[in-house]
Amino acid sequence: NDACSKTSEANRYSIAVMDTRTKTRSDDSAESLARRSSHIKAELIHLIYKQSPIGITITIINGAALTLLLWNHVAHGVLFSWFIALLLAAGMRLLLVYQYRRRKVPRSNSERWGRLNIIGLAVTGVIWGATMVLIFPAESLTLQLCIALLLCAIIATAISLYGVVPGAVFAFSLPIFLVWIVRFLTFNDPIHIVIAGMAILYMGVMVFTSQHIARIRRQLLTTRFDLANRVTERSRELKETNAYLLTEIKERKIIEERLRQERDRLEVITTTVGAGLAVISKKHRILWSNRIFKEIFGAETYGPCYQHLYERDSLCEACGCRQIFDHACVKVVQERECVDDSGRTLWFQVITTPIRNSEGRIRA
Repeated sequence: NDACSKTSEANRYSIAVMDTRTKTRSDDSAESLARRSSHIKAELIHLIYKQSPIGITITIINGAALTLLLWNHVAHGVLFSWFIALLLAAGMRLLLVYQYRRRKVPRSNSERWGRLNIIGLAVTGVIWGATMVLIFPAESLTLQLCIALLLCAIIATAISLYGVVPGAVFAFSLPIFLVWIVRFLTFNDPIHIVIAGMAILYMGVMVFTSQHIARIRRQLLTTRFDLANRVTERSRELKETNAYLLTEIKERKIIEERLRQERDRLEVITTTVGAGLAVISKKHRILWSNRIFKEIFGAETYGPCYQHLYERDSLCEACGCRQIFDHACVKVVQERECVDDSGRTLWFQVITTPIRNSEGRIRA
């Protein structure tokens, strides 16, 4: 009965857990999607800040290289002013990266820091686009092509570093492309028009590539987030199950201890009575016996009663147990001749009474 009760309780527990999970998934689906979107945005912004020092270093190196390349072809004051502006923008971005890392910005506030980084990239892009106006060597096509190639390399670097957030790439690259295209179209000759067309084509490739990189990165982050959530959910379920099992084990130990105490108490009581007691099944097998019964007939008394008590191979003609089982007698009293464990013949008064279950049916 205890086992059936525990099984029923476990089934109710399982059903309750399943119903709770279904309701939770239904109620929290929108919240989970919003949390996942916020988590992915924060991860992308963190990735931009993580890679920003590399982009800033490359910007400073390329700026210095361009300054040296144009030193003899552009007025030094203008060239120096342009390079200082580039350094100031780089310094501003480095300070932003330092503040982001030092404050350990939480996800809830990451979007604002993402916008600040994009603004820094836009300022840097404007300064690089200004090369086509402020320090552009109009008389040298070779230097113009060198500047165009340098800008292509810088934009390619920006795509590789910031492509996970297309807005960051666009903020940096669009000022460069727009000034580049307008500047080369003003020459109104085939070579410069071709270069402007190449800039338009390269801009289209940049848009496609950055979108592709961002899509792949988002898919990876989404998969990682979902896997982490599943691991967390399964861990929580295991903890709940383990807690329930521990409680179940503790309760079973308590029940077993109580049963042991009751068995010991029953043994003491039946021994005190001074009579041999035994429980006989419907198949006439000895299910249980007290200490006195075992002392008389031997410890191994779990076979058929007619063998252990009367040394017979079949049921006795005047079997009290059969009268109980067949005729539902309330009590059968007999004088019987039995054989003890040493083979001696003894006379006993045998009193047989029924044991009934909760429904009133005779069990033994």
